[in-house]
Amino acid sequence: MIKNINNKKLGFSLIEILVVMGIVVLIGGSVATFQRDVIVHNSMIQSGAIAEDGVRNTLRQVIGELRSASPAQTGAYLLSAVATNTITFYSDIDSDGLRERVRYFLSGTDFKKGIVKPTGQPYIYNIANEQIRTVSPNVINATTSIFSYYDTNYNGSSSALSLPIDIAKVRLIKINVGIDPNPGRPLQAMWVSSQVMIRNLKDNF
Repeated sequence: MIKNINNKKLGFSLIEILVVMGIVVLIGGSVATFQRDVIVHNSMIQSGAIAEDGVRNTLRQVIGELRSASPAQTGAYLLSAVATNTITFYSDIDSDGLRERVRYFLSGTDFKKGIVKPTGQPYIYNIANEQIRTVSPNVINATTSIFSYYDTNYNGSSSALSLPIDIAKVRLIKINVGIDPNPGRPLQAMWVSSQVMIRNLKDNF
């Protein structure tokens, strides 16, 4: 009679099972964390790209409206007010043959647009009827001017007109908007800049 000299039991011990389960949990947790980080990172990049595209579209709109600025229906000068973070002018922005009073301004972290349509005969601009909406949120121009103004002596490197600005001297306007598309998240702020000459004010340019 042959005796079985192998007295070892087949299978895994409880400790071995627990060790394997622990390793699986650690790997699974690492994979899940990695996937979450990738999703968050991609989301931040995508939201940043969307925000930047939105600001660029806004600047294109501002530039188009400023370029075609004209005297108001009341005969008022085409620029009504200019400052570092606000500008008011008259322009036919909806191609209806009437020049609207257009105001772009910074309110907190929102870049906003206000529109007043001329009414009555003779025409008037009732400021109480101004329609305001946000065109770009999360703007970070609290200490940096959105609008800079230049006269006929601008040569590409000239200094901007100093405050208070003489509206009659303005010929070229630079626009610089900074945004933080994800406040509270570590994404670098973006700056979008452009410039415009008002068509009806061109002289020496």
